[in-house]
Amino acid sequence: EVELFLTDLLSPDEITRFSDRLEILRLLRAGLTRSEIQEQMRTRTGAPSLATISRANSVIKHGSGIVLLVLDRLDQDSD
Repeated sequence: EVELFLTDLLSPDEITRFSDRLEILRLLRAGLTRSEIQEQMRTRTGAPSLATISRANSVIKHGSGIVLLVLDRLDQDSD
């Protein structure tokens, strides 16, 4: 249902950027550095900016925690 909701709401480019941000969050949680994330993602979708990575890092460190909770649930659903 969430996938259909997002597909209806967002453009393909917005979905790609959203997906990239989720991947950045996962990689940060796995302990990768900003430069490692840029290098790893460069081959798949183009390197994210340091500002985007920093924003994701700020969400992890200072956010409400809801993003991490949702990531945990998404990861559980994919197992």
